[in-house]
Amino acid sequence: MLKYLDKYQDIEELKGMSFDELENLIKDIKILILQRCKTIGGHLATNISNVESVVMLYRHFNPKNGYIVYDASHEGYTHKILTDRKEIFLDKLKVGTLLTPRESEYDCVGCSHVGVGTSYLCGMARSSDKPCVLYIGDGTLANGTSFEGLNQISQLNRNVVIVVNDNGITIMPNSGGIYKHLNKEFFNSFDLDYIEVKDGYDLKELDIAYKKAFSVNHPIVVHVHTIKGKGYIYSEKNPTKWHFCDDGFDILKGDNHYAEGKLLDVLDDTISDIMKMNDKVYAISTSMPDLGFGKKVQSFKHRYFDVGIEEEHAFVESCGISRTGCYPILGTYSTFSQRMYDMIMTCGTFDKINMTVLLHESGVKENNIFQNGMYDISMLNQSPHITELCPVTIEDIVSMLYYTISNEGIYFIRIPNGIEEIDNHKIYFDKNNTMKIINVTNSKIAFIGLGKSIYEAKKYSDKYHATLMCSTSNKIDFSIINILKNKKLIVTFEDGIVSGGFGDTINRYFALNDVKVLPVGISNYNYFGNPNDKNIEDIYKENDIDFDSICKKIDSVIK
Repeated sequence: MLKYLDKYQDIEELKGMSFDELENLIKDIKILILQRCKTIGGHLATNISNVESVVMLYRHFNPKNGYIVYDASHEGYTHKILTDRKEIFLDKLKVGTLLTPRESEYDCVGCSHVGVGTSYLCGMARSSDKPCVLYIGDGTLANGTSFEGLNQISQLNRNVVIVVNDNGITIMPNSGGIYKHLNKEFFNSFDLDYIEVKDGYDLKELDIAYKKAFSVNHPIVVHVHTIKGKGYIYSEKNPTKWHFCDDGFDILKGDNHYAEGKLLDVLDDTISDIMKMNDKVYAISTSMPDLGFGKKVQSFKHRYFDVGIEEEHAFVESCGISRTGCYPILGTYSTFSQRMYDMIMTCGTFDKINMTVLLHESGVKENNIFQNGMYDISMLNQSPHITELCPVTIEDIVSMLYYTISNEGIYFIRIPNGIEEIDNHKIYFDKNNTMKIINVTNSKIAFIGLGKSIYEAKKYSDKYHATLMCSTSNKIDFSIINILKNKKLIVTFEDGIVSGGFGDTINRYFALNDVKVLPVGISNYNYFGNPNDKNIEDIYKENDIDFDSICKKIDSVIK
């Protein structure tokens, strides 16, 4: 029972509470956040340590009457609890980990990719007379778009409050010179007024600062110093480890296994071995601890570095490393590679760059429409200089790493969700033949799986006793594909968007032939339904690519 939180009903009540009552409410909110993370997983470290700064902010600002942007929106747990989701906070189908207007009218924007908050704030403050607030982490401030927005905010001739939650850590420790000078002079250089709260857990100090901030008629920064993870002993000791946690951990033992597993161990071993053999190989991470750059890779002090949440910069810096004759291995998530697109299509395509990019969490994800890794195949297909390699097993990834560092060009290795669950004793990747024939029959149907999707393709191949092929690259070997020209139907499978993807390319190749091609992938991703209720089965049915729907399509062609 959460005595004080149970009694709480509305944000306006915060104004009349004593500091002792507010302290008790804050304790209850932290317990509820901990319960949620234990029950369904989530972003623990940042949310359990920013409760005081959000509660006291809402004592002076009501999001029901204005606009508040959280950058990043995974910092918004207290916001969810204080607005309209206290009673349903433990229900993952009703309350997601990120903010979204589709979940609540009090979530004005999502900001699932950081760095966009300052620009959102500019737009809202220019076009509305309502109170406008930005709650932004110090790790986000170094992102390029954040600077562009900050540069414009001073032009707003009205009150705008920017709360900087400065806990010294992005996800991994902050990187870059900005953090040595994140002070009054820094923000004044953007022509922004400034208040500093040295103790982000002193309710009275927070109260005074927010009261002053909302009383001025111009943009102002409230710089709040907090400690990431404070509020739970284990997350305070290791905030990077507790940036995210899976469900089911023991609260008393603190047994969180985020950023652990066979895949990451194998990557750390492989990349560190490569760096031992070749002193021109560099490893670059983008603030995530689960990219495979573990203790062994990090021991190369001068050739491993983390650049924070700056994917655009990371890609172009990697290009710079390449142009000196050295070789970069860059790690990021598939969803965040979208931020690199301009750099990929200009610097990467035209400047004769050699590098490897590890794309983690690739493919369709459950219950997360905002950070879904399903666009990379179509996106990277647009550049002739880029090859995307699509492993089936962890062994494939190892083989691909050794192959890519020895060859010219830019290689993206698409590491799919759930690869550790696959039988990891097979190697599908062949550097001389990335289109492998698994089985040949006289059937008029052929099935081709791209990477991990070979397992999906095999289900249908078994049912129809048909030819089965596996491709481990988005670059299609048409000399091998041509053996299928006498088939009546080719069905391709890929874990991503169909348009512009692997199957779409094969479909265009056979457009003037009699053979029909059925590309199977995501064609109708519904962004406008419940953002939290999206399991894989539902997504497949929504796109008519569940087993029964595909069989009906096949049967209609071959009958």
